[in-house]
Amino acid sequence: MAQTRSLEYGEARSTNKINQKFVGILPPGPFQGYNVNLVSGFTVRVSNTDDPTKENVLLSPEGVRIAEAIAWSTDLVVPSAAGTYAVVCRYAHGAPSHGVDATYLVVTMASYVAATDTILAAIVINGGDIAINPP
Repeated sequence: MAQTRSLEYGEARSTNKINQKFVGILPPGPFQGYNVNLVSGFTVRVSNTDDPTKENVLLSPEGVRIAEAIAWSTDLVVPSAAGTYAVVCRYAHGAPSHGVDATYLVVTMASYVAATDTILAAIVINGGDIAINPP
Protein backbone atom coordinates (compact mmCIF):
# COMPACT_ATOMS: atom_id res chain seq x y z
CA MET A 1 0.00 0.00 0.00
CA ALA A 2 1.45 3.38 -1.02
CA GLN A 3 1.74 5.92 1.77
CA THR A 4 2.01 9.67 1.51
CA ARG A 5 2.40 12.38 4.11
CA SER A 6 -0.53 14.77 4.00
CA LEU A 7 -0.36 18.47 4.66
CA GLU A 8 -1.80 19.73 7.92
CA TYR A 9 -5.04 21.67 7.81
CA GLY A 10 -4.33 25.38 7.35
CA GLU A 11 -0.63 24.80 6.82
CA ALA A 12 1.20 27.07 4.39
CA ARG A 13 1.54 25.34 1.03
CA SER A 14 5.23 25.93 0.51
CA THR A 15 7.16 23.95 -2.08
CA ASN A 16 9.13 22.27 0.72
CA LYS A 17 5.97 21.07 2.49
CA ILE A 18 4.43 19.82 -0.74
CA ASN A 19 7.61 17.90 -1.60
CA GLN A 20 7.66 16.34 1.89
CA LYS A 21 4.35 14.70 1.04
CA PHE A 22 6.33 12.00 -0.78
CA VAL A 23 9.03 11.37 1.86
CA GLY A 24 9.12 7.81 3.13
CA ILE A 25 7.28 6.14 0.24
CA LEU A 26 10.39 4.25 -0.94
CA PRO A 27 12.89 2.71 1.49
CA PRO A 28 16.49 3.97 1.32
CA GLY A 29 19.00 1.83 -0.52
CA PRO A 30 20.34 1.05 -3.99
CA PHE A 31 17.72 0.71 -6.72
CA GLN A 32 19.93 0.20 -9.76
CA GLY A 33 23.63 -0.42 -10.10
CA TYR A 34 26.11 -0.22 -7.23
CA ASN A 35 27.08 -3.85 -7.85
CA VAL A 36 29.24 -5.54 -5.20
CA ASN A 37 31.18 -8.56 -6.52
CA LEU A 38 34.01 -10.71 -5.22
CA VAL A 39 37.23 -10.05 -7.18
CA SER A 40 39.64 -12.43 -5.45
CA GLY A 41 40.44 -13.55 -1.92
CA PHE A 42 38.91 -10.94 0.36
CA THR A 43 38.75 -8.13 -2.20
CA VAL A 44 35.34 -6.92 -3.39
CA ARG A 45 34.62 -4.47 -6.20
CA VAL A 46 31.88 -1.86 -6.06
CA SER A 47 31.03 -0.82 -9.61
CA ASN A 48 28.42 0.88 -11.68
CA THR A 49 25.51 -0.83 -13.35
CA ASP A 50 26.27 -3.56 -15.89
CA ASP A 51 24.24 -1.68 -18.51
CA PRO A 52 26.20 1.45 -19.57
CA THR A 53 23.01 3.10 -20.85
CA LYS A 54 21.58 3.22 -17.31
CA GLU A 55 22.56 5.23 -14.25
CA ASN A 56 23.40 3.98 -10.78
CA VAL A 57 20.55 5.10 -8.57
CA LEU A 58 20.20 5.05 -4.80
CA LEU A 59 17.95 6.74 -2.30
CA SER A 60 19.83 8.07 0.72
CA PRO A 61 18.39 7.80 4.25
CA GLU A 62 17.62 11.54 4.04
CA GLY A 63 15.39 10.89 1.03
CA VAL A 64 17.84 12.27 -1.54
CA ARG A 65 17.90 10.51 -4.92
CA ILE A 66 21.50 10.12 -6.07
CA ALA A 67 22.29 9.07 -9.63
CA GLU A 68 25.67 8.47 -11.24
CA ALA A 69 26.06 7.99 -14.97
CA ILE A 70 29.86 7.81 -15.24
CA ALA A 71 31.51 4.39 -15.46
CA TRP A 72 33.60 3.71 -12.34
CA SER A 73 34.68 1.00 -9.93
CA THR A 74 36.54 0.80 -6.63
CA ASP A 75 38.10 -2.17 -4.84
CA LEU A 76 37.76 -2.72 -1.10
CA VAL A 77 39.48 -5.24 1.14
CA VAL A 78 37.27 -7.10 3.59
CA PRO A 79 38.91 -8.26 6.85
CA SER A 80 39.61 -11.98 6.76
CA ALA A 81 38.28 -12.59 10.28
CA ALA A 82 35.00 -14.46 10.57
CA GLY A 83 32.03 -12.17 11.01
CA THR A 84 29.41 -10.06 9.29
CA TYR A 85 30.42 -6.90 7.47
CA ALA A 86 28.63 -4.28 5.39
CA VAL A 87 29.73 -2.41 2.28
CA VAL A 88 28.38 1.10 2.70
CA CYS A 89 28.23 4.22 0.59
CA ARG A 90 28.67 7.54 2.38
CA TYR A 91 27.80 10.69 0.44
CA ALA A 92 28.82 14.18 1.46
CA HIS A 93 25.75 16.30 0.75
CA GLY A 94 26.19 19.96 0.04
CA ALA A 95 27.63 22.02 -2.75
CA PRO A 96 28.39 20.05 -5.91
CA SER A 97 32.02 19.12 -6.32
CA HIS A 98 34.01 17.95 -9.30
CA GLY A 99 36.02 15.46 -7.25
CA VAL A 100 34.98 12.37 -5.34
CA ASP A 101 31.58 12.90 -3.78
CA ALA A 102 31.15 9.42 -2.30
CA THR A 103 33.18 7.20 -0.02
CA TYR A 104 32.85 3.42 0.00
CA LEU A 105 33.72 1.58 3.21
CA VAL A 106 33.67 -1.90 4.69
CA VAL A 107 32.44 -1.80 8.28
CA THR A 108 31.54 -4.46 10.81
CA MET A 109 27.81 -4.84 11.34
CA ALA A 110 28.43 -4.53 15.07
CA SER A 111 30.14 -1.15 14.66
CA TYR A 112 28.36 2.14 14.28
CA VAL A 113 26.96 2.87 10.84
CA ALA A 114 26.28 6.57 10.35
CA ALA A 115 22.70 7.63 9.74
CA THR A 116 23.73 8.90 6.32
CA ASP A 117 25.27 5.57 5.21
CA THR A 118 23.50 3.48 2.58
CA ILE A 119 24.16 -0.25 2.86
CA LEU A 120 25.02 -1.69 -0.56
CA ALA A 121 25.65 -5.30 0.49
CA ALA A 122 26.18 -7.51 3.51
CA ILE A 123 29.19 -9.80 3.57
CA VAL A 124 29.36 -12.91 5.73
CA ILE A 125 32.70 -14.64 6.30
CA ASN A 126 32.66 -18.11 7.79
CA GLY A 127 35.75 -20.33 7.86
CA GLY A 128 37.42 -18.56 4.93
CA ASP A 129 34.27 -18.64 2.79
CA ILE A 130 32.83 -15.30 1.73
CA ALA A 131 29.19 -14.70 0.81
CA ILE A 132 27.83 -11.41 -0.58
CA ASN A 133 24.18 -10.61 -0.04
CA PRO A 134 22.55 -7.54 -1.61
CA PRO A 135 20.28 -5.54 0.71
